[in-house]
Amino acid sequence: MKSVFFIIWAFLGAWSPALYAGEEVIPLDSIRLPSDDLIFQGELLNPERAWQMSKDPMNPLDLSQLTPVPSEVWGPNTRGPLDPTLDEMALSKDQTVQFQGIIGSNIGVLRFNALSLDGEANRVYTILLEKTLHVTLLRKNLLRKLGFKIPAMKFIPHLRVQFSSIEERDLFISRQIPDGTYGAPSRWIPEEQTKPEYKELVVDLYDVIAFEPKETDHYNTAMGVPPRRLTSRTLRSVLLPYALLDIGESLNKTSWIVGMKDNKTVRLPHFTEADFSTTLDDALWMSRRMRELTREDFEEIVNESYFPSPVNKLVLEKIISRRNALLKIFEPKAGEISFNAEVSDGKILKKGRLIQEEWPGYSARFAHGLPDSPFRDTHLYLLSKLQASSIDGLIQTANEKLSAFDIGKARSKFHQDQFKEGLDHFVETGEFIEFPIGTWFSPVLDGSIITQRDIVIGNTMGTDNMVQLADTFGLAITVGGHLGIENFAYGAHASVRAGLNLLKTYSHLKPVKSLKETFKQPYKNIIVPLLKNSLKKKLYNIAASESDLSAMAEKEKKEQLEKMMAEVNKNLGVGESLIITTKITPSVLVSGGGSFMETSFTLGASTELVTINRLHLYRKDAKTIQVYDDRGDGREFKVFAGVNYYIPVLKLESSQTNGKYKVKLFDLNIDNDLEANPNFFSNANALYEVLTGGSTELLEYKTKPFVVENDYKDTSTRYAFLVWRAKYLKGNSLYSITDKKGNKTDYVSIESDDQSGINYLSFLKDVTNYYLQKYLAPEGINISLDPERFKNPGQSTFGVAETRSARYEARLFGEDESLNKKEVRDPFISLTYKKEGWSASEKKLKKLMEEINEKYEAKLFDTNTVNDIKSLKLFDVRVNIYLYDSAVEQLENLDDSIIDDMAKKYKAARAFSPECDRRHNRMMKPEQMMRCGYLDNLKSLNQTCKKEKTRSVSEHGRCLLKLSSQMEKWFEFKDFIKVIGEKNYYLFGTVDGFRTKSEILNDTIESHTLGEISGRYWNGPLETLKKYLGIQSGEFEGRWIRESL
Repeated sequence: MKSVFFIIWAFLGAWSPALYAGEEVIPLDSIRLPSDDLIFQGELLNPERAWQMSKDPMNPLDLSQLTPVPSEVWGPNTRGPLDPTLDEMALSKDQTVQFQGIIGSNIGVLRFNALSLDGEANRVYTILLEKTLHVTLLRKNLLRKLGFKIPAMKFIPHLRVQFSSIEERDLFISRQIPDGTYGAPSRWIPEEQTKPEYKELVVDLYDVIAFEPKETDHYNTAMGVPPRRLTSRTLRSVLLPYALLDIGESLNKTSWIVGMKDNKTVRLPHFTEADFSTTLDDALWMSRRMRELTREDFEEIVNESYFPSPVNKLVLEKIISRRNALLKIFEPKAGEISFNAEVSDGKILKKGRLIQEEWPGYSARFAHGLPDSPFRDTHLYLLSKLQASSIDGLIQTANEKLSAFDIGKARSKFHQDQFKEGLDHFVETGEFIEFPIGTWFSPVLDGSIITQRDIVIGNTMGTDNMVQLADTFGLAITVGGHLGIENFAYGAHASVRAGLNLLKTYSHLKPVKSLKETFKQPYKNIIVPLLKNSLKKKLYNIAASESDLSAMAEKEKKEQLEKMMAEVNKNLGVGESLIITTKITPSVLVSGGGSFMETSFTLGASTELVTINRLHLYRKDAKTIQVYDDRGDGREFKVFAGVNYYIPVLKLESSQTNGKYKVKLFDLNIDNDLEANPNFFSNANALYEVLTGGSTELLEYKTKPFVVENDYKDTSTRYAFLVWRAKYLKGNSLYSITDKKGNKTDYVSIESDDQSGINYLSFLKDVTNYYLQKYLAPEGINISLDPERFKNPGQSTFGVAETRSARYEARLFGEDESLNKKEVRDPFISLTYKKEGWSASEKKLKKLMEEINEKYEAKLFDTNTVNDIKSLKLFDVRVNIYLYDSAVEQLENLDDSIIDDMAKKYKAARAFSPECDRRHNRMMKPEQMMRCGYLDNLKSLNQTCKKEKTRSVSEHGRCLLKLSSQMEKWFEFKDFIKVIGEKNYYLFGTVDGFRTKSEILNDTIESHTLGEISGRYWNGPLETLKKYLGIQSGEFEGRWIRESL
């Protein structure tokens, strides 16, 4: 008997299946040693010899055509029907077995030995329980089709298991099943048999696999491969079938494609812990074998895996789709097998999505149900906007009472006095008086209460959450004076206002998972200082409890600590922010305007100085609170103009901002495991002091912070015409970063963003404001909605936007005090093209993907990735091109003759196109000229860049950024790559957003990639630094004081 159990352990013990999520990378270049089991001309080929023969310049050997030596695991059998006799064993459905004990297994799997009580006595079986059991059966069938020798594995729908005692039975049910499978016992055992009232020693077990180990069995590749580095083609190649069937429990979460070309490699998922070390030749060999399988073969593979009928149909279609995608990676010309992504079966399977979650008699939940989503109920989002506008309206009405002086009355009095003077003059002389330009003055002393609750889309207040509930409470005071200037011709007027604005706000930002939950938040939470005081009190209680807790028993101490942390979590949960801001803004505004018939005009300029002091507590994770101590100063000059015809028709703004800011970042461990975190109480006390005094002095005494300093210069130009919006931002940043040890590093960052789009909601608010003013103002009610005129249109309700972004980054070295004169190292350029909007259908997403594929002349996106996306809310489809230091060097050394050659090529190719034919287009717009190959502007820009190289780091970086962006835009992509070098760039695309009617909420869809990562920092030195620091991008970039898209 002992020898039998040893065989069982050897058979399954080391390589049982697991929930381990692995990923293997197959290089597309021949850099790995060939497999050691290849047959050439009837003899086993040594790997080193195989390598040499494959590199023979005269007659290279195609290693992918070689067959591995037959073994106990694989044989070169011809493809045929599955043989059910391979799984024959005496054990069958409804039989009873005697429980013998659990076998050690990997996570997610439970195995136990059992003796047969029916039929042949004392026959030993191993019984397997796992949530993805039918996927294991899929692997068995597919591998047998491919020639692998799989030992007997029999699906048993129902089995009765007898235990020796109640204690043994209860241990199996209450501990061993959930600990082994990560599933509830009721998945396999009837609910009534899991309850204490059940007294029988026999339980019913459903949905299992039985093994009958034999001494002749080798290890079972359907269950996995050895957890070591593999060297044979037989085992290396099994990676492809594993990837094809890398299917989780929920079929709705299973992608329609598998495999990704990335950085000159192919990434494939699998479920084992093995290091496959698969070569491209191994993959090509297996790909050809899999290519031979027909739809009928896959139907047999799936049918013999015993899924419920509706699940069976979906599994078949998804596997075939995944097969197509996988083979296309290795053999682009491989034929496809047709499949139906809209497969349906009554009310259970609708258009490729399973509706039913629980399946009687099956342990798997083949569908998990829809997750909470911020946009599951769009009407609730619109209701939240109405709620925000209502609160704003009420507060506006209240704030009217807080103005000490009415500017309107001062102006009215001026005109009344002039009217009286003019009337008296007319009565006396009979002549009308012509008044010279006159002025009037009014002091300004306004107070306002700030009370806001809104669902905010996009990064806000220097935070990085995509959708969040923002509660803000604060006070503002404005002191100054207003000088009105009247009596211009045609009724024009002007004014000058100078003032000092003092602002204090408290904000609480909370990530939104469900809009329904946001409406359950008490309105008292809008008074954020109450939340701040509550959090402060709870932190104080923790800090003050140290001595009392030290006298308690460990269990009681742990319980008390859990309770206290639970109270803290109520005020500041994971992902939430508490922000306290003090802002002082002296400003001067000069404006003028006039009207003609129903059209009015405005024109003006303003300048202001901004000083911001800010504390930001951010709950990074369950064990960490980040404290940001922000200090910033900025100087802005802005000009603006506008045209109104009842409502705003045209608005133009342009501004330039210079400033500096400093961010101190502290990471505080609040893990209440005192052994792991002995500073728990002192950290709680430090947070209490931060909230009490608004100072990080104690924190800085305890631990040195990371410090980010930035000297920035930004320009912004904004346009609005009815529903259309455009924004152009340029930013120059010179960063100095100091780590906790006092080491300082310097960086330069240059940014350029061009965005345009449609914002229907802003336009609707303008129209609403017109009617509010028309009908409510005469009643003394002055309420208006904030149109958020220059908010990103792509993040507005029903809006869309298109953005081109460019970024230049580099490290700075040298002793020169001026950062702009230092030496540049590791230069990096990022070019991004993005389309985003409120919602995109599956059809629209596929169209966007196809446009990208066409533009870059490669199949970057497989459109089947969005087969299960009925619509994508807040969609973001983008392509990123990263240019590394060698590419930047190519740009710096670019010769004008290359541009001339491209111009000549494009002119010749496009001369007679409708757009470029000079016979019909005498006058061309600048962009049209560029599209037609007239590239003189690029030559001029190239010369400018060469001149700027010795002048200023920032200006040279700005010029290179513009040159690379213009070349990528106007060159054909293949020509652009020839210029910068095929090994000097990395291109990839992504699709993001919130999925509707999908079990996947917002996972990123990645494209295949072009090029390779060849720089020291794959996505730029500053992005690498942000990840290292663990700092939020909004904080690092100072978006709490600087403008962003």
